[in-house]
Amino acid sequence: GTYFSSEGGYIILDESFSLGLKFEVVFEVRPRHSSGILMHAHNVNGEFLNIHMKQGKVIVKLNNGIKDFSTAVTPKQSLCDGRWHRIAVIRDTNVIQLDVDSEVNHVVGPLNPRAIDHREPVFVGGAPEAFLTFSLTTRNSFTGCIRNFMIDERPVIFSKAALVSGAVSINVCPAE
Repeated sequence: GTYFSSEGGYIILDESFSLGLKFEVVFEVRPRHSSGILMHAHNVNGEFLNIHMKQGKVIVKLNNGIKDFSTAVTPKQSLCDGRWHRIAVIRDTNVIQLDVDSEVNHVVGPLNPRAIDHREPVFVGGAPEAFLTFSLTTRNSFTGCIRNFMIDERPVIFSKAALVSGAVSINVCPAE
């Protein structure tokens, strides 16, 4: 796993990873705080995808060029219990599905007929303040460990990231 400390930090994935109109992102988390940004991607048109925790709830928010829409899962068990928890986000154009362990929710947003598949940087564990949209309910970086990060079934190797910023320890995950 990779540890994100409470001082804040993030990883920018290399360009070979991108989130288009259809994707699947799966990873495991062992959080130490119940709020924080897990993943963020955005483009110049104001479209974005954000996965974050807010007081223990996992929220996915997307803007597809028409409007913001979101879905959330409130886990029955706290994610800050020292165990690993699996989070999956699947996008199929205007449908977003969120799985947290065995709990699932989804949302159907408006279809954007002019949708373009952009290749944008993907931030993990946090993002620079300037890139965060005002509509997010948390701007804090994630605190805890993330492992087994996959995009479209391809493993993301954090040690090969384009950039590691701040208090992030690659391949080091302290026990609770």
